[in-house]
Amino acid sequence: MALAASAQSDEQIAQQLGLADEDASLLDEPFRCAPHLEERLLLRGIDGEASRDAPRDVDRRHGSELFGEGALAAGVVGDREDGDEVPTQSIERVVQMARRAVALRLIEVVDPADEIRLGVGDDPVDGKTPLAPRDDVRTPVSERGVGDDPSLGADAVGRRGRSDLASGADEYDAEWTLPIETTADKEPVAGLEDVERQERAGKENGAEREEREQFAHRTERYSDADAKNCTRPAASPAVISVVLHGELRQFGAKRREVEGAGKSAREIVTSLGIPAAETAAYVVNGEQVDDAVVLRDGDTLELLPAMSGGQGEGALAGLRVVDLTWALAGPYCTLMLADHGADVVKIEIPGLGDESREWAPPHINGVSAYYLAVNRNKRSITCDLKHPDGKLILERLVEKADVVVENFSPGVLARLGFPDERLRAINGRAVICHISGFGQDGPGRAWAAYDLVVQGMGGIMSLTGEPRRDPVMVGVPQADMVGGMFAAFAIVAALEARHRTGEGQVIDATMIGGQVALLSRQAARYFADGTVPRPEGNMHASIVPYQTFRAADGFVNVCCANNALFERLCRALDLEDLLEDPRFADNPSRVKHRDALVPQLEASIATLPKADVVRKLREANVPVGPINDLREVFADPVVRHLGLIAEVDHPVAGRVRAPGIPVRLSGTPATVRRYAPLLGEHSDEVLAELGYSPEEIAKLRTDGAI
Repeated sequence: MALAASAQSDEQIAQQLGLADEDASLLDEPFRCAPHLEERLLLRGIDGEASRDAPRDVDRRHGSELFGEGALAAGVVGDREDGDEVPTQSIERVVQMARRAVALRLIEVVDPADEIRLGVGDDPVDGKTPLAPRDDVRTPVSERGVGDDPSLGADAVGRRGRSDLASGADEYDAEWTLPIETTADKEPVAGLEDVERQERAGKENGAEREEREQFAHRTERYSDADAKNCTRPAASPAVISVVLHGELRQFGAKRREVEGAGKSAREIVTSLGIPAAETAAYVVNGEQVDDAVVLRDGDTLELLPAMSGGQGEGALAGLRVVDLTWALAGPYCTLMLADHGADVVKIEIPGLGDESREWAPPHINGVSAYYLAVNRNKRSITCDLKHPDGKLILERLVEKADVVVENFSPGVLARLGFPDERLRAINGRAVICHISGFGQDGPGRAWAAYDLVVQGMGGIMSLTGEPRRDPVMVGVPQADMVGGMFAAFAIVAALEARHRTGEGQVIDATMIGGQVALLSRQAARYFADGTVPRPEGNMHASIVPYQTFRAADGFVNVCCANNALFERLCRALDLEDLLEDPRFADNPSRVKHRDALVPQLEASIATLPKADVVRKLREANVPVGPINDLREVFADPVVRHLGLIAEVDHPVAGRVRAPGIPVRLSGTPATVRRYAPLLGEHSDEVLAELGYSPEEIAKLRTDGAI
């Protein structure tokens, strides 16, 4: 930033620096405003390209946030000893331009009666030489700074000595740079000597000095592209790092330094202005903790967003879903709709409820963890569909519904008096979705279906496991979950069609259909040449190397689908000689000579820790990943960044951890608005919405209808 030589008054300086007229008064306020003024002056010209994470809207951001994001770098030069002047401090910044640089300096006079004035130096600064203070920045000998040794003063910094703002040497003292967009001014600029001082000397206010030093100590600093992180130690109060993940970044910088030692995680979140409902999980130094944990100096607190990501409406807000499902396939379907904003009313048998409520252990304070996992965001009412009044309740629900989902055995809903024809007569716009194992008609309609049964019948188990070993089921109930996902997709497709036709339709979603759809390349192989695929273990029949390898302390997966990746793999593992072997010249050759190639790769990888294998291959841009257990999954920085772990509070189970929502929509994010409901928790609420009076609801309960 260059000032014309004629810019002598505060108003002229402020105007040339791009400050609003009302900001000019900041130049005359006491010390407490100096950091704010400094930030306003500097942030006007931040180079948004200085850091990948540097924000663009710097004028609306606090300087400490920008320090933490790498957009700023700062150097604090200590006090000079001199008996003729009042206590002052100089904060210098390097202003780098395309062809020249100048030093921007703010003089802070800490006595409230003193003025705060700004000047700009015309001396070139190369950004590498340590900054030395001007002669006009001095303090009385009798009022020395942090240390009594003159060698710790500002001049020592200029000679690469120790700073008086920290104990011991600091290689970063007065050597940091701040990229600022500007244009060179051909006119000479005013010197920094234009600083007015008071004639009287006085003691520096201790609290103000402490505040100033804390500001310097807590700043995270970066040096150019290296972005080397180094936080100054502070005596008191101690500083912690706070990292915001996912949607929590709407509340400020991704990383910041705060005076939080001695406070609980909950207190820190409150002090940052983040609503408690927005924060689902707290991670301190890599370990998940509860919100009552007390932070210590130097700790890193990571805040993970609640599964809601806020309280905004989702993409399906306003849709009303009647949920007649139980177990897993159906509830997983309605879970997906509920997460995206649909109002899902779960109808359960009085006194019993969804059978998954009894699937335990594991349980949390007596509540089935299985049930908790797939029933969030829903409202629960109890209703006996065999009772005449219970049937009337269902009729009223269907009348107002956009979607009806059920996964009874085929034909049960019709026998209860609600065949498709009647449901459509009640509400022709409703989408009716049946979920079953093998379809609503045909040879398998009467067969009972559970996940393991369908995994086996759908062919997945015949492909899973090690060669020449017994079939193995997938480690999660994926037949149920995939069936539910396809059903949810079909429902959304039918709702989109309703926009054109004005009519709902009937969906027949099956678990077996989901399994067959997943056969993918294995089915293609069978249809291509009639070969019946068998279990291949953790390797690919058509690509080498594409498999699991044992490292020194665990397992990693490595995938090289082309020659370029294979070349990078060999160079990263110091196996360049393999590149000269004609047996491994291309993928068909590597598949043919798998038995010769893989052992050499295995021998090399087995000598390295899992983390080293991953690091080396990622640096070489080779697809690689560790095989993580669940502890490692939920500690993974990618999982944290995406907000894929969260917590919700349940009135009985307490704080419940669960996976977060797996997709993020920019305009209508999926949210978690409710915990998995207690049995019949919302009966009165829902019935009142249907027009039942309190007396009628009481009678329904007395009669056993609810």
